[in-house]
Amino acid sequence: MIVNCKNCNSDIKTFPSKAWRTNFCSNDCKDSYKSKKIEDRKKICQNCNSEFSPRKYQIDTGNAKYCSAKCRNESSLPSLLSKESKEKSKKTYREKIASGEIKHPSGENHPRWKGGYKECLKRRIESGKANEAQKKYRANNSDKLREWKHSRKSVKHGRLPKNTVKNLLLQQKNKCALCKIDVSSGYHLDHIMPLSKGGLHAVGNVQILCPSCNLRKAAKLYYVPERVHCEEDQS
Repeated sequence: MIVNCKNCNSDIKTFPSKAWRTNFCSNDCKDSYKSKKIEDRKKICQNCNSEFSPRKYQIDTGNAKYCSAKCRNESSLPSLLSKESKEKSKKTYREKIASGEIKHPSGENHPRWKGGYKECLKRRIESGKANEAQKKYRANNSDKLREWKHSRKSVKHGRLPKNTVKNLLLQQKNKCALCKIDVSSGYHLDHIMPLSKGGLHAVGNVQILCPSCNLRKAAKLYYVPERVHCEEDQS
C-alpha cells in the first residue's frame, strides 16, 4: 500500500494494517513537520508581549492569550493581586482564626496525631533507626565526640568551643605536639597544665598528643618524650 508523507508528500510503501499510523518517510520529516506546526501556533502574550507557542487545545478553547499563569493573573486578576487586596485578605484570615471559623488542629486534636516526640523516639529505638543514626553520626564526627566526652573524675569543667580538636589538628599538621610523629591513626587530647594541678579545660591549655606520649606524660608538669617508644607503640 502507498501513502503520502505529511511533510514532503513523497510516497511511502507500507502494510495496509500500518497505513493509519505511517505519516512520515523519515524522522527528519517528522521533526520538520512538528517544528512548522509550533511556528504556526506562535502568538504574542497579551500581558508581557513576549512570543510563545501555546498547545493546540489552548487555541481550540480560546485560552491562548498569555504565556504563563503569572501573566494571566497579572492581567485578568489585577484587583486580587494588589497590595491593598492582599492586606485585606490577611486581615480577614486573622479575624476568622480569632473567631474560630477557621481552625488548625494541632497536638492531640490533629487527626494524624501519633503521640508526639516521645512516642516517635520510642518507635525509632524499637525499629533500630535511632541506633543506626547514632552510629553514623559518631563515625562522621569523631572530633566532636572527643570534645564532648572528654572529662575527668571529680573535676568540674565546661565544654570546649566548637571545632577545637579539628583546629588543633590543622595547627599541628596531624602530628603529636611532643614527639612529632603522625597521629592520623589515633590521638589523645591532653591538658598542658594537668587538671589535677589547677589547669583549665580551655583552648589555650589543650594539645594533641599521640597515645604513647599522653599515657607517659599523665599528670606530669614536664615530660620529654622518647621517639623510639612512640614508634614502637605505634608498630
